[in-house]
Amino acid sequence: MPILELSRHSLFSLPEHIQTPALRPTAQFSRRPKPGTGDRGLAFREKVLYLKTLKVNPDKAFRLNPSLRSCPLSAVKSVTRSLSSLGVPRSAMGRILDMLPSLLTCDPYSQLYPLLDFLLHEVPIPYPDVHKSVLRCPRLLVSGVDRQLRPTLHFLRELGFDGPHSLTCQTTLLLVSSVEDTSCPRLFF
Repeated sequence: MPILELSRHSLFSLPEHIQTPALRPTAQFSRRPKPGTGDRGLAFREKVLYLKTLKVNPDKAFRLNPSLRSCPLSAVKSVTRSLSSLGVPRSAMGRILDMLPSLLTCDPYSQLYPLLDFLLHEVPIPYPDVHKSVLRCPRLLVSGVDRQLRPTLHFLRELGFDGPHSLTCQTTLLLVSSVEDTSCPRLFF
């Protein structure tokens, strides 16, 4: 290319016969992880820190609930929001979740909200007292409504826990008792 011809081109343009590849940042220089492949170590660390802010022992929680390792932090936060909507204060939430780490990975729509419906409509406990029932007996949260709570409620009603003597937020502890293993042997002794 002659010198005169070069002077016609600007300093920033290249001759047409030279092709330049499209420049894109490579992964090694990018600060953000690719979508969908987030840093698992960082996500795990955030989960551990979140559990610690709730005053839940992370070692115990991971040991007793191994599925918590792969559970996203958003699912754990969904559980804590659901417990909060039941009226459970954050100060008591850590104690409950530390005692029952299986709650950390539960589905609120299939486990917590059916319990709320059961306590409000079948027992019936007034809504302002539901959190008292849960605080008094956290095992309610991991007891199956159809498998344990409803049959025990029917048994207790046959014993006289009905009408003016029905269950209250102070006596819902009786619902988590096993009818066959605990209540019947004491009655028929």
